[in-house]
Amino acid sequence: MPTSRTKDAIGGGVSQVSTTVFNATFFGCYQDVTHTVHSLYLSRYPMGREATLQYPSIDNQWKNDSASGVLIRAFYSSGSVTVAYYGNKGGRSCRAEGPHILQTLPVETEYVADPSLPAGQTKTLESGQLGYVVENFRIISTPAQPDKRERYVEHYSATKTKIARGTGGAPVAPVTPAPTAATTPTAPPG
Repeated sequence: MPTSRTKDAIGGGVSQVSTTVFNATFFGCYQDVTHTVHSLYLSRYPMGREATLQYPSIDNQWKNDSASGVLIRAFYSSGSVTVAYYGNKGGRSCRAEGPHILQTLPVETEYVADPSLPAGQTKTLESGQLGYVVENFRIISTPAQPDKRERYVEHYSATKTKIARGTGGAPVAPVTPAPTAATTPTAPPG
């Protein structure tokens, strides 16, 4: 049975751009067609307000539902990505409310046998991560109309803590050195 493992690595490439596009759409008051958050919560992104990509199955799509065109400009530097939309939204403005954590999913522990460790000894192989169910709201204000509230509920999976449990030979008892006589230098006669 395959097991999943996580490992630290440099990340943020296309997902950073996709998340920035999603937030430009969110705060630009344009229609969200489809987006998908990461399966695990990554603290570098706004909780519940981010978008990953995985070609061809996971995409980030939005629709210009305004009466005018939209010019999109993207900029980057060594430490940031910026996406700006320029258009006429008919007076609409948007703001975010949240995130609100609706549920915290606990970390479970999985033990695996390890014959290379002495019996009874354990070793942490991988630390688990909490999962979450989180909600955000987008409040769209349009002149002479009541505010519109859009609810976004996203799910982040929890990961397990993986611990190796020794099944090898009996643990070796620590060796205690025999006591040695202490010598104190004596002063020369005199």
